[in-house]
Amino acid sequence: MAKKVFILIKTNVKEETPLLGVDHAMGAMATLVGDEEFEAVVAFVGKGVLNCKKGQKFLEIYNAEGIEDVIKMALGSDVKIYACKEDMEKYKIKEEDLIDAKDIGVDAKVEAKSWKEIMDEMKKSDYIFFF
Repeated sequence: MAKKVFILIKTNVKEETPLLGVDHAMGAMATLVGDEEFEAVVAFVGKGVLNCKKGQKFLEIYNAEGIEDVIKMALGSDVKIYACKEDMEKYKIKEEDLIDAKDIGVDAKVEAKSWKEIMDEMKKSDYIFFF
């Protein structure tokens, strides 16, 4: 049976927390994969969805490094990344605004999921972390 790590991130890029959450997901994929199937999921909710909008100028806006490149690397490492649809609507983020990894040769992107879908994924997880 596959093991699943679920990481919920609810803070934006002004803090280091989102970066740590995505790093933990990639670390889990790298170190916990053994003889069994393993899956890592990162869900951005609340202000966290602001991390998922591509092309932002984080240094200019927040005086902080963005995590777009880290999200792309995670997508390339088979980490599933979700942004909460309800919170995207609140912050006026469209699905086409979400980060994808096409420029690094990976056919993966941040997926918009409803809060219910995110909760369903969380309930199926073996390990849950909140950032």
